[in-house]
Amino acid sequence: MKKRYSNFFEKLICMGAVILAVIPLLYVAGKSVQVPEEYLTLFFKRPLYLRMMWNSLIITIPVLVGQLLLAPLAAYGFWQCRWKYKEILFYLYMIVMLMPLQLTLVPNYLVANWLGIQNSSLAIILPAMFQPLGVFLIRQQIQDFPQETLEAARLDGASEYRIYRSI
Repeated sequence: MKKRYSNFFEKLICMGAVILAVIPLLYVAGKSVQVPEEYLTLFFKRPLYLRMMWNSLIITIPVLVGQLLLAPLAAYGFWQCRWKYKEILFYLYMIVMLMPLQLTLVPNYLVANWLGIQNSSLAIILPAMFQPLGVFLIRQQIQDFPQETLEAARLDGASEYRIYRSI
């Protein structure tokens, strides 16, 4: 009998947590399907909206392309390259992921100033392209890849670049 009540209360607490998590999602979904007049008001009575959207795209697209090109390459390097301090360097790189953005503002500003890009979009794009989250996720995913397949590819004469590209 005691087990039955405890199980009931556990389910009740879980249902309460789910409801608390779903309510904001329903609110956002409801707001996203406004009547067309709201969109017309947004586009024509607030002309800065399109400019803000354009600025977001100018930042987002290069960051996305850079992450898609650089993160797999770095993850493969951290996974396959055999050198003494590989793990230490990887964990130091991961520590950057734990740092709050405010901690890197001054160094980012100094580097942007040194490069002469402080008043341009590149000052935002370049640091964002090298965020460690993508490297971490890809490295964790490809660590499960069987080593025998890599050894077979090397025996067949495949270069490291060919192996990287095929994975």
